[in-house]
Amino acid sequence: MRSDHPDPLWLQVAALVAEDVSTGRLGAGSRLPAERELCLRLGVSRVTLRKALSHLVEEGVLRPSHGRGWYVAATSSERKDWPNRLESFSETAARMNLTPTSRVLRSSVDPATLDEAEELGIAPGTPLFHLDRVRLLEGIPTAIDRTRVPAHVAPALAETDFTTGSLYDVLASAGAEPVRAEATIEAQASTP
Repeated sequence: MRSDHPDPLWLQVAALVAEDVSTGRLGAGSRLPAERELCLRLGVSRVTLRKALSHLVEEGVLRPSHGRGWYVAATSSERKDWPNRLESFSETAARMNLTPTSRVLRSSVDPATLDEAEELGIAPGTPLFHLDRVRLLEGIPTAIDRTRVPAHVAPALAETDFTTGSLYDVLASAGAEPVRAEATIEAQASTP
């Protein structure tokens, strides 16, 4: 550390640690040395070190583990978090390097029930495409997906094989790509 450097000490420390992460000297998930050891090695106070490490947490480079130390966060290519944009199941699977498939339980056009009509803001009896699928990643069931779309929005829905086809792709081809969504994710015990 250089006291004559224009950057404050904590920023110099942050830059050194970030360089160790970017060059691979500190790999994703690895634990940093103990704070006391880092302070001695770098010649800085614990306050300075913690300010640097906290800054790296804010930048997404490190993650703290209460009572256990500081760890290198996953790189952006390794992160599996939900994106801050609308993404299909197939896109999510591709981002995670997994193969998506589906087991179609129902794919039909039927008149909208009173409840469906009210929920979707359409007239009861309006032709409604119903798609119920078990979603699989690498052949392992991960979710049940129930979709209802007014049939006039994308007439090709009824003819699409959704075992591998993407609902978002069919909707986009019809010029009806979703731009906003509300999702409910719920965990339940599975029946046999």
